[in-house]
Amino acid sequence: MEPGVEYRMDDHTSTRRRRQHSGDSIESVESSGCETDTSPQRLRQPSTSSVFYSDDEGPKWPQDYHVCDVVAVFKKPPRGISKKAAFAMHFPGLQFKKSTFYDNYNLWERTPVAFRTRYTDYGRTEKGSWKVFLATRMRYLEKRHERQKKHKKRRVEQEKETLSV
Repeated sequence: MEPGVEYRMDDHTSTRRRRQHSGDSIESVESSGCETDTSPQRLRQPSTSSVFYSDDEGPKWPQDYHVCDVVAVFKKPPRGISKKAAFAMHFPGLQFKKSTFYDNYNLWERTPVAFRTRYTDYGRTEKGSWKVFLATRMRYLEKRHERQKKHKKRRVEQEKETLSV
């Protein structure tokens, strides 16, 4: 990040915008990585965004965001800052819904580490979206469940053969 430059995310895109304090020119800076500033100073700063969404418009959290952005708010906030306040700093203008937050937090925590790392590393790309992560995770769990059923069935058949001998 450059000094003297204000950064903010566009309303519903993954394009990072920056505005020079010396003028009104705005230039887009594509960013595929997730450089999330979670320092206590950043989290204590009031939101400079004037973008507020009702329940029916704008991006929905977390499905319209990237994995790296969503999980940044899952990290333990600095001392003295609540999860709700940290959420407001990461996603200004979005309403904090405790049940949605913790449903997604628990889902993330129950996901294998290698799987989580892969989607975090995708950054702000299409592959790194929370929607893609959830869909892929669901397919992964379905396949794993099928493998477990086959393994259990094979084990039961082997036990039956052992008992019949």
